[in-house]
Amino acid sequence: QLCDWHITLVSKLDEKTMQSVLNSEHGGVNETLADAYAIFNDAKYLEAAKKYSHRGMVEGMQQLNTPFLNNRHANTQVPKYIGFERIAQLDDTADEYHTAALNFWKDVTDNRTVCIGGNTVIEHFLNQSNYDSYISQPDGPETCNSNNMLKLSEDLFEATRDSRYV
Repeated sequence: QLCDWHITLVSKLDEKTMQSVLNSEHGGVNETLADAYAIFNDAKYLEAAKKYSHRGMVEGMQQLNTPFLNNRHANTQVPKYIGFERIAQLDDTADEYHTAALNFWKDVTDNRTVCIGGNTVIEHFLNQSNYDSYISQPDGPETCNSNNMLKLSEDLFEATRDSRYV
């Protein structure tokens, strides 16, 4: 019922307005809707998961693009990419979602993650030149972001069986 409520909530929004809404932190709505599709096999949930997918984030990570994430609010972005990967697992035509998730994971783990597994300062991704702030700042890496990256790693491992995600 909650998934249906989400569908109804945005049903009258045009694409431009919906994409504007997705700039804000909204948790893993696209992941939840994808999971509803997996459970109920009702296409409306997969369609809604795609509607709740931030196109700018999908398109921005079609290639490894390290500056793209600089200064973005990390807790807003990571759940989006978890949802992208869940959609890709359920829809064989959603290659761009999988590509975005792969490139996002690679950028965060290779360029922003420190030895304790964290990757943010004051909930934001920093550019590489500020890497020391990940450890030196009192408001450094958050466990919620680390947890979400582990969820994404698990999904990518399930999709690829590549041990780097373990």
